[in-house]
Amino acid sequence: MTTTDPSATERDAPQPPSSARDAPSRSIAAAGAPLGVALAAAFLASRFVFVPDGPWEQDEAIFAAGVLDLDIVHHRPHPPGFPGWMLLGKIVNVFVDDALLSLRLLSGAASAAVALLIWILLNRRVGALLALASAATLIATPSLWVHAPRAFTSTAAVAALIGAASTWGWSLGPGSTKRDDASRDRARPRWRAVLGWSMVALALTIRPQLAPTAGVLALSRIVQTRLKLRDELLPMGVGGLVLFGVFAWAIADSGGWTSFWTATRAHLSDHAGVAGGLTNFQDLGVTRGLGGIGATVILGVLGLLGLGMECRANLPRGLSLCALWGVTLMMVLGAHHPGFPRYSVPLVVITWIPATLALHRVGRAAAGVLSLVALPWFAITSLRVLEPMASQPLPPVATLRDIARTSPPAVAFSHGMFSFARLASLDGTLGDTRVIDVRSPAEPPRLPPGTWALTGRSLNVLPGNTVCELVHDDFPSAAARLSQGRFTRARAYRDPVLLGDGHHHIERTDDGLPFAWWSDHAEVAPPMGAELVTLRLLTDAVHAPIPWEATCDGRSIEEGVLTAGVQNLNLNIRGCRSPIRVDVSKTFQPQDDGRILSARLLSAWASGPGIAAPAFRFSPGQPASMQAAGASFEGVYNAETFGQRRRGAWTGPRASWRFPARAGTLAITMARPPHTPGPVRVRAGAEVVSLDVTATPQRFELPMRDQHGLVTVEIESPSFIPSARAATSRDGRSLGVIVFEIEVEPAGVGARCPSSP
Repeated sequence: MTTTDPSATERDAPQPPSSARDAPSRSIAAAGAPLGVALAAAFLASRFVFVPDGPWEQDEAIFAAGVLDLDIVHHRPHPPGFPGWMLLGKIVNVFVDDALLSLRLLSGAASAAVALLIWILLNRRVGALLALASAATLIATPSLWVHAPRAFTSTAAVAALIGAASTWGWSLGPGSTKRDDASRDRARPRWRAVLGWSMVALALTIRPQLAPTAGVLALSRIVQTRLKLRDELLPMGVGGLVLFGVFAWAIADSGGWTSFWTATRAHLSDHAGVAGGLTNFQDLGVTRGLGGIGATVILGVLGLLGLGMECRANLPRGLSLCALWGVTLMMVLGAHHPGFPRYSVPLVVITWIPATLALHRVGRAAAGVLSLVALPWFAITSLRVLEPMASQPLPPVATLRDIARTSPPAVAFSHGMFSFARLASLDGTLGDTRVIDVRSPAEPPRLPPGTWALTGRSLNVLPGNTVCELVHDDFPSAAARLSQGRFTRARAYRDPVLLGDGHHHIERTDDGLPFAWWSDHAEVAPPMGAELVTLRLLTDAVHAPIPWEATCDGRSIEEGVLTAGVQNLNLNIRGCRSPIRVDVSKTFQPQDDGRILSARLLSAWASGPGIAAPAFRFSPGQPASMQAAGASFEGVYNAETFGQRRRGAWTGPRASWRFPARAGTLAITMARPPHTPGPVRVRAGAEVVSLDVTATPQRFELPMRDQHGLVTVEIESPSFIPSARAATSRDGRSLGVIVFEIEVEPAGVGARCPSSP
């Protein structure tokens, strides 16, 4: 009679719950496949509760642009190209016709697959109830949920690796040994080994940076199950073919190995200093991805305890988990920027498994803690980030959408914005609008009239009177912790004068007004066809006078001397094809600043055929706004605050403003005391208009005419002296009217600018 070892039988068999307290786990386990389908559907639906409005990070735009027009050499996407991700995106895009949505559907499905596979993986070891609570809580963490409906690669690559482990039958079941695992693996169909290696290869094509983690997983299969290498040659060969085939497609599309490798090597060299580095614990990507220090410490402690327990219970399996965790930790902290949350997805997932095993030792309460405490807290934290992302686009995306509504002939963009601009061009957002990539701040191009410039490091612009400005700076603070802190503000200008060589970086005054220092020369690139360019400069009295000469196309067009104070250089550039260069013969170098400086450029604008002057406004109660508009004045007193905290300024009996503008309509908001009756006479380069100004602020519109691009507004009004009317007053000024605001709307089609939020 043959006898069997009961202990071996018990080891191999799934161990049922030992008491009635585990009845929920038994009922969940008994549900089997229907429950798995229901969970998969629930997990998947949760991924798309909130979908961000447009690409919410540069790499999302890059990946989506790569789906539409793969060009690894020109960083669509970055070398080495993530070819598996691009290929999957192209396949899905055939059905949905939206490149960004295609990748987001794949990422969301992968996030749901991670939860389902974690549940299956843990089910046999910790019971179905705790496994379910653990899986649901995992994908509720901000690290996984916020990055699920996104176009990133980490979640999909992690899902492929877990899928490979599950396909191989990688077990967390109780009491198995090397011999048991090897026997079970040899009994499995060969196609499962082939599928597992193919999924590892797919993960590497989706995210090549996970190669060390994939290598440890593959090695653990060989070592832990004592498989003979010859038994794995065929499955490994199939996986190698998948890897080679996908990369070969990408390399061929890049123009061959030389082009591909040159681009990859240059990209790795440029970003060598970005990876790794020191970051505060609270600012680590994994800490931000888990909602804070507390959750991170708890998960880390539980993960280490679980790893120790596994090593004690089953040393080979425990060491495999330790190796996976250690290599993943090293890659997340050392091979990526450690402060970016999206790179922490693999580390959170690999830590979650041993953490759940440690939590299992707590008993039945573990599932309750996860379900009633951790899951809701993580979910609320995630939704607080996802909701503002879904309700508004990232500032550069919002700006490009506003630009698209104006149907411009072209959009120029700083090279740092290339991902958003290229995607907007490829996906139809910009229609047939031409896009121009400005790579060098020293050599800006002259743009066609009506062109918008999306500014950044390589494209610099200052406001001007014929320049429309769009500003989006409403980046939601709730999304900041789960972002990379980039692209929080976007500025675009229509018909700008681009700043070129000789300008230092743009700074701001205490009032928030932008300016740029000149060195011993400065180049500007006005729009094509411009006939006049105006440069508004400020020269410090201690450094004035400063002789200057302007040239274009190698010939002198004008020269003069900069005097102390604010002044305009009006340069006739008719017939100029090249950028305009202004050389100055006097500079200085501050003791605490190594730069060579001369004058400050406050604003710049051009006029000529096709350049539509936009509407603008300024207030004598806000001197900074008058400086920005280039307005000078006479007969106006200092700014004051009046009723309802409105800013304005008193005029004398006669006052005037002079500013650059074209003919159109002028609107003045004024008020005066009731004890100064009589008409107020106003002229804006046209006929005199008599107005009945009352104590309630009123807005008056009148025609406006310019003389050689300049408008003069004159006001004559009855006046009074406060000290003559009240013995207690010491105000001896002669006061006319209070001017709150002046609005200028030049005539002509396209004069109005799109409004910023």
